Order: sequence, then C-alpha cells, then structure tokens
Amino acid sequence: MFAIPWFDSNPEGFFKLKGSRLIWATAILSSLGFSMIGYGNALMGGIINEEPFKQRFDYPSSSEIGFITAIYGVGAFVGSILTSLVGDSFGRRKSIAIGAIVMILGSLVQSSAITLRSLSVGRFVSGTGLGFLNSTIPVLQNEVSPHGERGMYVAVYCTTLNVGILVAYWVNFSLRNLGSDKSWRLPILLQIFILAPILALTVLTCESPRWLLLKDRDSNALQVLANLENSEPDDPLVEDKFHSLKESVVWDTVDAEQSSFWQDFYNPNDIIATKRLWISLSVQIFQQLGGINVLIYYCPILFEDSIKLSSQTSSQLSVLLQIWLVVTSMVPWSLLDRVGRRPLILGGISGQGASMLMQAIFIYQLNIHGNSNDSEKSSLSIWAILSIVTLFTFEASFAIGMQASVWVYCSEILPLRLRGRGTSLATSANWATNSVLVHLAPVVLEKLNYASFLILAALNFTFLPVAYLAFCETKGLSLEQVDQLFLEHQD
Repeated sequence: MFAIPWFDSNPEGFFKLKGSRLIWATAILSSLGFSMIGYGNALMGGIINEEPFKQRFDYPSSSEIGFITAIYGVGAFVGSILTSLVGDSFGRRKSIAIGAIVMILGSLVQSSAITLRSLSVGRFVSGTGLGFLNSTIPVLQNEVSPHGERGMYVAVYCTTLNVGILVAYWVNFSLRNLGSDKSWRLPILLQIFILAPILALTVLTCESPRWLLLKDRDSNALQVLANLENSEPDDPLVEDKFHSLKESVVWDTVDAEQSSFWQDFYNPNDIIATKRLWISLSVQIFQQLGGINVLIYYCPILFEDSIKLSSQTSSQLSVLLQIWLVVTSMVPWSLLDRVGRRPLILGGISGQGASMLMQAIFIYQLNIHGNSNDSEKSSLSIWAILSIVTLFTFEASFAIGMQASVWVYCSEILPLRLRGRGTSLATSANWATNSVLVHLAPVVLEKLNYASFLILAALNFTFLPVAYLAFCETKGLSLEQVDQLFLEHQD
C-alpha cells in the first residue's frame, strides 16, 4: 500500500543536498504546505456568496452551505486519523507526497463538479489529502529545525499559511466579475499549482533523522544529520548529535512493546505520555473553538449579513482583513523563541475572548440603531465601524498569540515514538472541531445573531484557566530536553 519504494531507498533526497540548500528546500516545502492549508481553508469563503456559484447549485440553503464547507474539515479529520495509523510506517516525506496526490485528485473533482454531491465528494477527497499534509509538515519541520529557532520557523510558516488565505481571497475577488462558472472553478483548479511543487520537493528533501533512528536506520540517520550540518558523518559535532538522538530514541521506546499507542491515553508511563497527549489535543481543539475559522470561512458573509455592508465592500474588507492577518502573523517570528509559547497562548486567548465579547455588544447595538449615521446615511455608524475594528483585533490576537504557538507546541511536547501519531491525532481533533463549528456557523449566525459571538467569547475564556494551569514552557529546549521537562514536573 503506497509503497513508493524510492522514498525508502533515498532518505537523503534525489540530489543529496547539503547545508543551506537542504535547509532551503525543506523550508520551501514547509512554506508551500502551510500556504496550501491556508488556501484550502479560505477558498470556499469567497465563492459561496457569488452569484454564478449560487446559480450553478440552485441557490443552496444556509445548512447546505454549512455542509459543503464543513465536509472539507471532515475529510481533513479522516486524513489526520489515517496519518496517525500509517504515518509512522510511511515516514514524513512519503506521507506528505500522498497528501499532495490526494489533494490534486480532489481539486480535479471539485473544479468539474455540476452537482452539490460531486462538489462535496471532491471537497472530502481534498480534505483527506490536507489531513496528511497538516499532520506531517509540522512534525518534519520540528524534527529538522535547530531547537533554538524552532518557534521562529513555525511562525514563519504560519505566515505563509496566512498568505495562502490572502491569495485565496484575492483570487476570488479578482475573478468575481467573470460572471460565469469560471469565477469559482478556476480558484479551485489553481490549487494544483501549489500542490505540484510540494510533490516535487518531497523528492528533493531529506527524511527526518529522528524517524530514521526510530526505524533502526542508524547509518542513514547519521548521513542525514551530516548533510543538515553540511559536514561529514565522522565530524565530532555530527557524532555527538547522533549519539544524543540515539540515546533519546532508546530511552523513549523502552516501554513501546509493553503498551500500545492508544494505551498511552490512560496508562501512566516513564515519559508521561498521557498528560502530553491530552495537552496536545486540548490546545488544537481550543484553537478552533476560539472561532478563527468561522471568521476565515465566512468573512464576506459576516460583513454582509451581520454588519449589513454591500457585497463589494464586504469582499474588499475581507481582502484587507487577510492582509492584516499576514502582517500581524509576522510579530511572533521573534517572540516565540524569546517570550515563549505559554505567554503568547494566554495573551491570544484573552484577546480573542475580549474581541468576541465586544463584537456581541456592537452587533447588538447595530441591530438597534442600524449601520448608518442618522446625520449622513452614506457613512457607517459608530457601531458598524467598531464591529469592523473588532474583527481586526480578533485576528491580531489569533495571529500573534494562538496560531504559531499552537502548531509548534502540540508537536514538540510529544515524545518521539508518539510524535507522528500524536500530532496526527491532535490535528484530527482540530479538524473535527473545525468541521462542527463551520457546519453550524451559518445557521447559528442566522438564528442567534449577536448571541453567537457571546458563545465564542465564553469558549475562549473557558480555555484560559486550562492553559494557565496545565501548560509548561518549552522555549529554547531541544526535543530531548522537553522529555526531561515533563519528567521533572510529573508530580
């Protein structure tokens, strides 16, 4: 099944790249992978409110819109679960390659869809492929990056994810005036121009040295470490790093035969796997419960239906909001490895909760007073302006506090033998939560109006004490030192 024997016999990559070239190839692979996650997430948000799309699918109801949007997340959930089951057997590069191939197939089905059923099937297939990418890329990046810069690398990649979101909105906005099916088919088809380079780069980059050690391929792991350091296997620095990783792998897997992966959820053991798995799950679940993908998926609808703006203005503001997301996501580049993960997560949750609380108040006032000034009907009321500003503060809180912090944290806190499967399971929890929220959001926003933002505020504030009490700080630590950190705090 998906043997692709070439990956197994060429762990160093096709050209056996070394040093900066290898690091750049891995960085570009990760950047494209993250941008694909962003593009895929935001794609439907700019399509579902366009007239050609509505005409083609006979003006779908809000529940149907919720379903075809959420089915993408359901597919990603399935893909993440599959990755947790087979990802450690395949390896990091092969899992990414499989995800890219599946997403290409899904894009072709979506772009040729003529019924809601075929569109939903295509989105499910694409989502399944995304689950492989989303579960594996953060693991590969964490296992290859220098430990002192691990947070910065993931923060940079999250910015590329936001660039993918921006590109999706910009493409949709640019093509919205075509007035035909091309206005929504072309944005879907353009995904292939991101996925094809991802597939090619899996051939050029190296396999994770930690995964190679986990599979008892010591000589391959030593050579990959040497390539990453732009050195030779007999270099003392490379040998020291190899022996350190090897010792960690031996210690980490000592109880592997006595307990299965699933038993680690309820059986305490020497590496405190139970606590670490549940923390990894919780941080991913609450990232979604905070409401970010409700905003990303339905941004134009929020501007048009909740704040009562025109379709043109809503599309323009949606693009501006995603530009803002890209800009603010650059802030954690230096903060993650200086300030740490825990303070940013706590600050992000607080900012998101406060923003959603204020948004509920402003939308309530907007319902009473309308979105125009009494003295000048062509201008927006103060409540409409404040509602718009609050969406910008919410996205800034997420981008600075919760986005990169969550992705680096949920992977780096897991022990090596569970890192691939554990990250996949945490990612599946993220997508399951995302699917439920995205499916319910159109109906909830329509029925509850301002009260829907109160619900999001309450969910954010609920997570605050959990994060404060349960999360350890991991900045500046190697993945092996993170193991020791949890051992020291086991009591």
